[in-house]
Amino acid sequence: MTLKQIYYAARPMAALRAGEEFRVPPAVCFIAAAVISVIGGVASGFEVWILAGFNPDNSGGTLIFVFGSCTMSLFSFVLGLFWKNRAVFYGLNSFTFLTVFLLILSIIKTKSS
Repeated sequence: MTLKQIYYAARPMAALRAGEEFRVPPAVCFIAAAVISVIGGVASGFEVWILAGFNPDNSGGTLIFVFGSCTMSLFSFVLGLFWKNRAVFYGLNSFTFLTVFLLILSIIKTKSS
């Protein structure tokens, strides 16, 4: 490691001022996108659920997760067209992966009962 790299590791803002590129680790991008995916997925799923005319009397809450995962997958696809960052793409799709996983688990549990 050079002296310049040590200095920039200790003071990352100095690298920005010097015109060096600031790299964010992919794991941080994935975790941030996954948190945004869960919050945005539940919020957008609930909004689509309400706009579609459902309420707790005539529909189950599972549709909230399905609508939210569809919305977040569409959002990640559109964002992926403009920004080629795989960590963000997979992070935004993490809500979809969780929804599919939970739906499969519920089907398995229902069949075994």
